[in-house]
Amino acid sequence: MRDKDTINILVVDSDPRILKGAKHILTSHTYNLEGALTAKEAMLKIDQKRYDLVFISLTMPDMDTITVIKWIKQTHPAIGIVVMTDDLLQDRIQEAHRIGIISLLRKPFTPETFKEVTEKAVEWMEENTLEEISGEDIPPSKLAELDRVIDENRKKPGHIIQILLQVQEIFGYLPSKVLKRIARELNRYPSEIWSIVSFYPCFRTKPGGMHVPCYIGGPDKIWKDVTWKTGRRVINAVNEFIKRTH
Repeated sequence: MRDKDTINILVVDSDPRILKGAKHILTSHTYNLEGALTAKEAMLKIDQKRYDLVFISLTMPDMDTITVIKWIKQTHPAIGIVVMTDDLLQDRIQEAHRIGIISLLRKPFTPETFKEVTEKAVEWMEENTLEEISGEDIPPSKLAELDRVIDENRKKPGHIIQILLQVQEIFGYLPSKVLKRIARELNRYPSEIWSIVSFYPCFRTKPGGMHVPCYIGGPDKIWKDVTWKTGRRVINAVNEFIKRTH
């Protein structure tokens, strides 16, 4: 992964308002963001230029998005992929998770959510690169605590959020290798877990820095904050997503 000021992002959506909004949200020296209104245009751009991250709508009018995701994974495996959707198409969403996307972003999204998902997707890619280089394992003492938290909560309502909250307390943040172990132990795809981590700004994927103490009040407090800050359509979509994780 290159320095943040050279990260190239491609947003693929047939709605020009999405592209315009994404460019407006990420207009800074941090990211170089471009758009594509069709899947074919996106594939042409990807073949001609190096992109680090691709946001793509789950439904594109000119080509099946799952086919495009498979093509990206096969021909440009270093590119991280985030799927955007306003539909609850479970079979297609699960197929995208299986192929190996980083995260799922519900539309319509707020500027804050889009920024958060982007930053955490970049962090995920950077940390995975470091993992490949270092090959470091989770310390045995922390591993034992992690497994205990998973076992104690796996059958409780809202167990994924409960586990993430407690694990963040143990590690101080949520390393990608830890999220992968949580996903494996819960028989989930890593991107399913990452989608929850990306949605809530209080979850941290890097050590240090300031963060909102989302553990105060637990999942109910998180949900009240989300309800207050976002629109009804987003709430309904996320509520449906969290119900499926219980």
